[in-house]
Amino acid sequence: MECAGVPAPKIGAYEYYCLVGLAEYFKNLNPPNIRLSIHCLQAALLTDSLTPEQETNLNLNIAILLMRHTVNFEEAKCYLDKAWCLVQNFPFYHDMRLQVVVAFAEFNKLQNRSAVGVDILRKSLDYSHQNSYWHIYMLFEITNILWDQKDYPSCLHYLEIGVNYSGQIQNAYLQTLFLLSKAMVLLCQSNFNELSLVMNRSSQLIESYVVNPNQKESLRVFLLTLQVYQSVLFGNAKACKPALKTLQQSMQVLTTYEEGEAAENIVSRMDPSSSEYISENRAEHFHWMPKKYLCILVYLVTAMHSFQTGHIEKVIKYCEKAMALIARQNEQGGSTRFLKRIELFLLEQTIQSRILIGNKAIALQEIIRSATICKSDMQLMRSHLAQLHILTGLYASSTNSFEAAETQFCVALRHVTQPDLWNFINLHLGFIYLKMRKQNELFASLQRISPDTIRTSSLILKAYAHWLRGLHNFMGGLYQEARMDLRETMRLATAEDVNRISACALVVLGHVTMYLSNFPESMNMLQPALELSMKMPDPEIQLWVVGLLRDIYRMMQQPHQEMQMAQTQSQVFQALSNEHYQATAHPLHQLMITWTDGECPVGD
Repeated sequence: MECAGVPAPKIGAYEYYCLVGLAEYFKNLNPPNIRLSIHCLQAALLTDSLTPEQETNLNLNIAILLMRHTVNFEEAKCYLDKAWCLVQNFPFYHDMRLQVVVAFAEFNKLQNRSAVGVDILRKSLDYSHQNSYWHIYMLFEITNILWDQKDYPSCLHYLEIGVNYSGQIQNAYLQTLFLLSKAMVLLCQSNFNELSLVMNRSSQLIESYVVNPNQKESLRVFLLTLQVYQSVLFGNAKACKPALKTLQQSMQVLTTYEEGEAAENIVSRMDPSSSEYISENRAEHFHWMPKKYLCILVYLVTAMHSFQTGHIEKVIKYCEKAMALIARQNEQGGSTRFLKRIELFLLEQTIQSRILIGNKAIALQEIIRSATICKSDMQLMRSHLAQLHILTGLYASSTNSFEAAETQFCVALRHVTQPDLWNFINLHLGFIYLKMRKQNELFASLQRISPDTIRTSSLILKAYAHWLRGLHNFMGGLYQEARMDLRETMRLATAEDVNRISACALVVLGHVTMYLSNFPESMNMLQPALELSMKMPDPEIQLWVVGLLRDIYRMMQQPHQEMQMAQTQSQVFQALSNEHYQATAHPLHQLMITWTDGECPVGD
């Protein structure tokens, strides 16, 4: 670093520590001043008699700042190469050498060369056993990369290495953390038999863990989150209420503990070049994720449970709280791909909720918001493309744009990989074909998602399959067959307090008995359906019910009650019509529902 042929002045140890401190200060500003932080570190490189560790650390920090906060990857690579040359004389298990290895892996990952990054880390595992902190760090880092690539078998392989290694060093906390991470992967694989064994083993280790109450509670939150999420996937809304309540209580307990120093986590890594990693027992400083992320995640699973039980206003409330926390993190410069994914999951819940309660215009705005998040990260766009088309299909269906909805669901089927999501799409396609009277397509759809053959562990999907077949039989005049399917829907739905499916089944059962002129029995089904539709609220079901009640009162010659139902029907219809107009008048409405291929046309 010389200017006009004049050698740059050398600086002493005092100035070195001042510059390093200033670099840290500028990096931690809100928003951070990365340019000044880099300049301070570059100036510190001019210090006389730097130790090899100090010189390596400076080059490494500059490289990390450049590759994480700029697009100057060439310069970042130069500093990484300097750091790598400097550590060649260090022992293979030396902290600084392993930090540089991890940084090289991150550099390749950011350059979309994840396979190279995994290979670098894999080779380093052979000689990092003597350094437990970095050995564990690299195992989690490899798993993270493989998780992003959906290579679940390889994920399980390296997590099992972590389980065994933690057992060798007799660290029950880390062993449980690896086991729970393994459970998370098994859940994504729908490998429920092995999942049950891993969860039981984890639970036993947590109950017997007495070293650190903060860590124990963190592990318990991890376990309970997986249990609640699994119950939601199975549609066991009622059965998981105790676990959800315990999770919320455990989260409150966890927030009373102070955040541990040098907290390391699987999702959001701390800077490997930071001096914070130094402690007496660094291996204990791994956590599933920071408490600020855990709070958001607990809100998410609570919202998902509320959606299943039909408490739609609670869904929106919990999602808004979670998204407020995410916005706060983003304002503080803490935006990560993980937070973006969580925000997309939250938006999925709110969009479906808005559609159900009739807020179609807001639902469209939130779909556009989801598209914006996806377009900011192509990996997110690839992983959430099916969901984006599904949400657009649900929105299009709610505005009676059935042709567009059919197209959106068919496009989603091309990108979907999860079996239950495939079933979900086909159930909605079946309903659309029923509405459009496309008999050939409806018959094929009913064959795919017949309740007798549907492959799913979700009671909710099974209940919907019975309901759809019951509705089809009713519309075909097969009343007895319809009642059998609808009663099975009721049995499944009431067993788990799934209110919306119960309401849908009651409406169709009431309609069937009305056709059979059994008005008292029909009223006994339509009245609770009306109560449920108002409780959720679901104006579409409400409109359906009050229309049937109006007809029944007319046939029973009760003009006063008929007039009341007619007034309610008019009010609900007018509110839905206003929402429909606001949504379809939106300038991006038509553009969004007709998007089938290429780059999403909205969300810039």
